[in-house]
Amino acid sequence: MLTPIILLIIFTLLNGFFSGSEMAFITANASKLEKEAEAGSKKAKLSLQLYRNQDRVLAVVQVAITLIGTLNSSFATSGLSQFISPYIGEKGAAIVIALFVTVLTLIFGELLPKSIGQAIPEKYTKFAASSINLIYTVFKPAVWFLTKALSFFQKLLPIDFSDEDEKLTFSNIREIVIKGGADGALETDEVSMMQGVLKLNRRNVREVMVPRKLALMIDINKDREETHELIVSSSFSRIPIYEEDKENILGILLVKDYLRASVIAGDYHDVDIRDLALDAFVVPETLLLDDLFSQIQQANNHMAIVSDEYGQTVGIVTLEDIFEEIVGEIYDEYDTVDEDDHMLQQIDENIWLINGLMNINDFNERFKTIINSHEVDTIGGYFTYKAEIIPSEDTIGTILEVEGYVFELLQINEATTTQLKLTKLPDPIETTN
Repeated sequence: MLTPIILLIIFTLLNGFFSGSEMAFITANASKLEKEAEAGSKKAKLSLQLYRNQDRVLAVVQVAITLIGTLNSSFATSGLSQFISPYIGEKGAAIVIALFVTVLTLIFGELLPKSIGQAIPEKYTKFAASSINLIYTVFKPAVWFLTKALSFFQKLLPIDFSDEDEKLTFSNIREIVIKGGADGALETDEVSMMQGVLKLNRRNVREVMVPRKLALMIDINKDREETHELIVSSSFSRIPIYEEDKENILGILLVKDYLRASVIAGDYHDVDIRDLALDAFVVPETLLLDDLFSQIQQANNHMAIVSDEYGQTVGIVTLEDIFEEIVGEIYDEYDTVDEDDHMLQQIDENIWLINGLMNINDFNERFKTIINSHEVDTIGGYFTYKAEIIPSEDTIGTILEVEGYVFELLQINEATTTQLKLTKLPDPIETTN
């Protein structure tokens, strides 16, 4: 009686060891193992080698578990049956033993070991690595045969078993970042930056560009004294230049090149900015920001001219605009930080002044609204579109109610909405009959 019980315990523990190993190698953090391996840990180094060859680990585990299951049935279970069947019959003994072994194997041979492997994967892999590697060496022919057989049958099925696709989707990563912030593993600013990076593949150039109307550009036909004053008084390092019309962009002027040329010439009147202009880098307004970042890097240019589907210039976008999507507004030593320059200014608990140029996506994030419009990108443009007005002195005071908020037009400039007052409506009072 004692021998079958001992065998059953041994086989169950071995089954648990391999089940836990499987889970540990799947969930282990490679970065942690790499650090320990670099620090001189031989176990971590071996664990890392096996981690990078998980097919080998999984094959060993399956061979071992299958073999253990066969031995368990042949020796331990049959041995127990000889002692129990005289009391409850062979069928009764088979049922009782099957239930007992199933529960025992599930708890101590599967669930508990796997939960341990998942809880401390790096420690478990270092604990199991030597044994897994030894068993692989002993059963190498069997593992090789199983791997080849599996590959053969996989090819017969109309399923792509390749591991080329990303294991994590952007949605998964966003959830991990949010959970990390909620659990305190990530600081608030770290969460914001990571979310900003993840937004780059969902936002396009049109949403972050400076509209042509507001962008500083220089007409080469301007008086040179006026041009010089404009360049040296600006806080920009790059300025687009055009001839007669902003549709006719000639290139990008680097301010440092202009200043250097002025010093060399001895008089800025002798400097022709046309000769200094670099070729303009043009991108479509529909280009996603992550693609823009790659293209700007390849072009080695920090500024791009934005064009619409008809090839007309609609604005400019810079590398700084991309960074601001990640880290928020960037101010350098030349920028003037003024409250009036902000897109949003809170006046009262439920009242705000909104800059008409505020991006709709930024507004939605701030006020938890779901305002959508494919026709416009700014909140001022949205107000004008929904209110069906052409901004003028006569339309000041126009009211628009949207998703529990009231917009009121306060200021306009050249038929453009420049400032709105936003008032949050009180929550509706629930009535009971």
